[in-house]
Amino acid sequence: MFSPKTISRRHALKQLTALAGAPLAANLLAQALADNNSPANGLSNSVSLGDEASRKGILYGSAVGKASLSLDQPYAELIARQCKIVVPESEMKWKTLRPTPDRYVFDAGDWIVRWAESHGIVVHGTALVWHEALPAWFEGYANKNNARELMVNHIKTVVGHYVGKMHSWDVVNEGLLETGLRDTPFLRLIGPEYMDLAFQTTAEADPKAIRVYNDMYVEESNNDVKRRLLLKLLEDMLSRKVPVQALGIQGHLRSDMGGFDAKKLRAFLRQVAGLGLQIFITELDMRDQSPANDVGTRDAAIARYCEDFLSTVLEEKAVTVVISWGLTDRYTWLSGKAPRSDGQPVRPLPFDQNLAPKPVFAAMAKAFDDAPNR
Repeated sequence: MFSPKTISRRHALKQLTALAGAPLAANLLAQALADNNSPANGLSNSVSLGDEASRKGILYGSAVGKASLSLDQPYAELIARQCKIVVPESEMKWKTLRPTPDRYVFDAGDWIVRWAESHGIVVHGTALVWHEALPAWFEGYANKNNARELMVNHIKTVVGHYVGKMHSWDVVNEGLLETGLRDTPFLRLIGPEYMDLAFQTTAEADPKAIRVYNDMYVEESNNDVKRRLLLKLLEDMLSRKVPVQALGIQGHLRSDMGGFDAKKLRAFLRQVAGLGLQIFITELDMRDQSPANDVGTRDAAIARYCEDFLSTVLEEKAVTVVISWGLTDRYTWLSGKAPRSDGQPVRPLPFDQNLAPKPVFAAMAKAFDDAPNR
């Protein structure tokens, strides 16, 4: 056996990949991590998802929150070691930034930006326009006479505050349904041109930050209609010279929604790339809803699902950013959003609640390692 200090990156990756494919992967990992002479003991130090992705010209990172980063030092060290890009979970959304119509609070967002800068990590912001993140005052205050000005001033103020400090922004988030444009306050009060206006305003406020249109469940095999409408939306925006630069595919993977069809997804990604757009995977995680009670079986299934998806999307060289919605099960929104019916903790992310690597960590590392160079 190799000691953790002398283990090579390639050897560590092969060892963890082998464990990920084993039927009792989680138990094997636990045993390996408990063995001071095992290469698995130093895996998360020897293999960095951020480094693996960077070797292929891809940025990998995670959603983070100020509270966990500032209060949990081992977690913060893990983020710094594994990530090249972070996205604040809620610190840059309307309801956090704007407690009243005329007051902005940037403290938490500023803290994350400073922390990221101090660790050589870039920042992706979300979301400048999203109907789910509006403050309580918006509904009674916004109307057809002031909504346009509210949105434009918000984008100018927020993007202007962070100008030169952001890698990219989700400019519009979840603006489309299978039936067409989603019925949001922005659509009702401003009209369908709100998307064009949001991208134009963002480009003027910070020409260098990459501008992303972001949406969900695009990868699901039964979502042909949404993929078709999304492609048309992007084509139309580009034909109008709207400065959209990237499509964000959230990647909240759910086997209960039919999984994904690799052939369909490849074809869609090629079409998006053919428009000259970058593609980001912005919120990757895997719902842990398997009926199996055995942790090893659950972890192995999640790892296979993640590797199948990620290896498929990374075949397309236009995919330049991969962000998981959390790095460790210690901090996952799915604990509350989609808890297991048997009461066991969910395990949707690369590291467990004790910050130890899991089979999905190996699956992601292998997908990055196998990806073509950008």
